Amino acid sequence: QSQLQQVSLDALTVVEHEGWQAFEVFAVSGGCPFAFWMVEHFSQRIERFYVVSGLGPVFSPEFKKYLSGFSRFALMVAAALPNWALKLFGPKPTRQDLNKFGELKQDRLALLEYFFKLSPADAVCMQQPEAQAVMSQAMSEAFEQGGIGPQADATVYCKCKTWSYQLQNYRGPIQIYHGSDDLILPWRMSEDVAGRLTQQRRDLNQETATIEFHEMRGEGHFSLSMKHVDVILRLATA
Repeated sequence: QSQLQQVSLDALTVVEHEGWQAFEVFAVSGGCPFAFWMVEHFSQRIERFYVVSGLGPVFSPEFKKYLSGFSRFALMVAAALPNWALKLFGPKPTRQDLNKFGELKQDRLALLEYFFKLSPADAVCMQQPEAQAVMSQAMSEAFEQGGIGPQADATVYCKCKTWSYQLQNYRGPIQIYHGSDDLILPWRMSEDVAGRLTQQRRDLNQETATIEFHEMRGEGHFSLSMKHVDVILRLATA
């Protein structure tokens, strides 16, 4: 709870700095537990909630079927390892990891594929210089302070078991998008989340706004967010 609260308060600090009275929340993949916590606790200020390739509470009895035993074990190990040890598994990309065009070398891409099973759409996406630059920067920032960040995230994933389908205060619209070819987090997990949120609103007589689930055909985990964010935002606000 403290980690979820701290990240949400940090995000709210940015919102306050910009002077926004109301705003929208856009969650991608493992950012979901933090986004859901923020949406629930600052519901009066949030106009719309987007979820893309979202992670569900995979350590809960209802959702553990969506993530392999190996993946859940890896998250538990990541949460338990000391920071210095976790850093060894995910060092920051250096100049030696990049080719002359500033792109990740093939061995670095192979490391990514070892930990994340890529769909054909993701594999094609990861060959693009823009996508490689995004991943390189993300990996650098993730381990900027050793393994503190990844370890904190893994701890949240292991301990928080109900966050993705308990939004009792927020009654605004929710748009959920997931690639049909996502091999990292299956699309049926997002479909399940959407169904549970819809049922919860019915049970509480809170059907004041729509909850929509969109299966994006042919897209993977990375390709959906990297290629179609602008399209998703246009669809949601049309």
